[in-house]
Amino acid sequence: MKIELLQTAGTASYLQDALTSTDEVLLAVAYWGKGAAKELGLDNRKYPTRIICDLWSGRCHPNEIKKLLDFGAVIRTRDKFHAKAYCTSDRVIIGSS
Repeated sequence: MKIELLQTAGTASYLQDALTSTDEVLLAVAYWGKGAAKELGLDNRKYPTRIICDLWSGRCHPNEIKKLLDFGAVIRTRDKFHAKAYCTSDRVIIGSS
């Protein structure tokens, strides 16, 4: 098992590479702000993305959720959910970003 510590400046590009280079993506990310899907490269994915988030918190931007759905994401919600995990077929990224 390989463990890497990501610094803030490189996290977005590392996540984007990880999420666009695989067919299976499972995201447990509670809150989705404006521009998050594009910054993570989810607007260019060829395969569906499965997401768990907290839609009831008021912290998910409605237009961002609509974009994710338009990109083919399958979204489920969980009340009081606060996770930040990005899972692909070959890695798991856990963080607080």
